[in-house]
Amino acid sequence: MRKDSYVYIHRRKDNNCIFYVGVGSDFKGNRSKARSRSLTGRTLTWKNIVKSAGGFNVEIVEDSVTKEQAIELEGFIMSFYTMGELANIAKSSKTRPVDYELLNEYLYYSESSSTYIRWKVDRSRKTKAGDIAGYKHGKYFAVELKGRSYLAHRVVWVLCNKDRNLGDFVINHRDCNGFNNNIENLEKCSTQENNSRQAAHVLNRPRINNTTGVTGVSKITTPDGHEYLAALWNENGVRKSKTFSIKTYGYSEALRLATDWRNSVIMSLEQNSEQLPELLKSNYTKKIESGLPKGVRQVLDKNKKLSHYIAVIKVNKKEMKRSYFVSKYGKEEAFRLACEWRKQMQELHHK
Repeated sequence: MRKDSYVYIHRRKDNNCIFYVGVGSDFKGNRSKARSRSLTGRTLTWKNIVKSAGGFNVEIVEDSVTKEQAIELEGFIMSFYTMGELANIAKSSKTRPVDYELLNEYLYYSESSSTYIRWKVDRSRKTKAGDIAGYKHGKYFAVELKGRSYLAHRVVWVLCNKDRNLGDFVINHRDCNGFNNNIENLEKCSTQENNSRQAAHVLNRPRINNTTGVTGVSKITTPDGHEYLAALWNENGVRKSKTFSIKTYGYSEALRLATDWRNSVIMSLEQNSEQLPELLKSNYTKKIESGLPKGVRQVLDKNKKLSHYIAVIKVNKKEMKRSYFVSKYGKEEAFRLACEWRKQMQELHHK
C-alpha cells in the first residue's frame, strides 16, 4: 500500500489560529506538497477567511502515510473543533425555517424509530404510514419533504414542543451524538452557547479510542513505530498537545507526566492564568534536564539574552538542526521541544 499521502493544516496569518485541515498526496516521487499550498478548489468560506487574515501559513502535520491513515488523522483533528471553527465544517449564516404545521401534517415523533420520526401518511408504494422517516446526512439524520431537506433533530424539537419560532436557534445534542434524537437529549440554544457546550464536552470526555483510561490523555503511535502519550486540551479555540515518549520515560511515568501536565493546564485555564503552576514546571524541567541529550544548546541574541534553543544531530554524516525560539514558545516550552525533538531523532536514526 502506497504511503504517499500527508495531512496539512492552514493557519491564519494574522493570529496563527488553525482554520482548515486537509489531506494531500504526492505522486510518482514528487514531494512538493502542492495541494497544501494550492488556492484552487477551495470553498468560498476558506477564501473569505484567507482574505480577512491577510493570507495563510501551511504546516504539514503528518507525512508519508497511506491515504486511509491520512483521512483518519484528518477526521481525528477535525473532531476537536466545533461548527464554524474550521472552513471544513463552517455553518451557514442562514438556517432554513421549519414550519410546524407542515411537519405535523406528515411526520410524528417515535422513540422506536432510529431517526426518532415516522411518516403519518403514505409517501409512495414502498414508503407507507408508520415507516421510519429520514436518512443519514453526515453526522446527523435528515428528512426530505416537499423538495426540501430538514435536519431530523430540528424536526423532532419542533414536533415535540410545537415550536413555531425556532429561527436561527440551534438544537444541541446534550451527549454530542448527532444520531441520538431522543427529545430528552435535545436542547434549544444560541450558536455561541452550542459551540461552548460542544467544546466543553470534547475537552472533558474520554475519546472512544482512548486506551489510557484517562480523560484527555491518548496514546499515539507514529508511522515509524514510536509510541507517545499525549496530553490534549483546548485553549482559546485552538487544540493543543504535549507529548511524552514512552521509550524515554516508560509507560507509567509518561502517563503520570501527561496526566499531571493536562490537569495543571486545565486548572490554569479555569483560573484565567496563562502560566502553568510553578511546581509542575519545576518538576517537568528537572525531569527533562535529568535526561538531557547531547546536541541541545542555547543561542543568545546580540543583547546576550536567550534567543532560542537549537537541537543538533548527525545522520549519515549530515547535520540535522531544529530551532525553537523563546519569543514564540516561551523558555520552558522551547527547551522541552528541543529536547524532545533531539530524543526522537536519536531514537529514529540511532536505534
